[in-house]
Amino acid sequence: DQMPGNIKAGLNDALQEREFTRRDTQEVVKFHPDAVVVALSNPPGDGNVTQGTTIDAVNRFTHLTVPYLPADQEVALLQRIGPDVPNDTLKHLVNVASELRTAASMGEMPAMSTRELIMLVEHLQRFPQDRKRIPTIFKQVYLLPDTELELTEQLDKSLTDQGFQDAPMPDL
Repeated sequence: DQMPGNIKAGLNDALQEREFTRRDTQEVVKFHPDAVVVALSNPPGDGNVTQGTTIDAVNRFTHLTVPYLPADQEVALLQRIGPDVPNDTLKHLVNVASELRTAASMGEMPAMSTRELIMLVEHLQRFPQDRKRIPTIFKQVYLLPDTELELTEQLDKSLTDQGFQDAPMPDL
């Protein structure tokens, strides 16, 4: 995790003592007896390049793994985010993400998160002209290491198999 040490210390104290002191007013705020703390984190690996969470922090939480949405639900979510992006485009993007996730489960390449898909669809909604350049835009959201040419080739194949190709650049 990339949380600064003073924040970690403050969170640790708050979790242990069930209270914290506001910096701005010095008021001590006590947790309600039924209060819970929710913390989100990407798991180590899976393309996550941050440091692992300390064992002290890990032991304070119950861990839940949230699976990806089924494809039809992910498409429905993306339709709400990019209502002007063609439905077939959304379905094909979800198919590519599903292929990447399957490859990730076998340790072949990083998974593509729903967050990355959302960023991609938000971009395509905002800049409709970029729908002719989906492979290029896709690679700006889903970043593979420059040193892993085989992964880039695998991604290119997935994009091509789903019908995505960059339109030729116009002459200047």
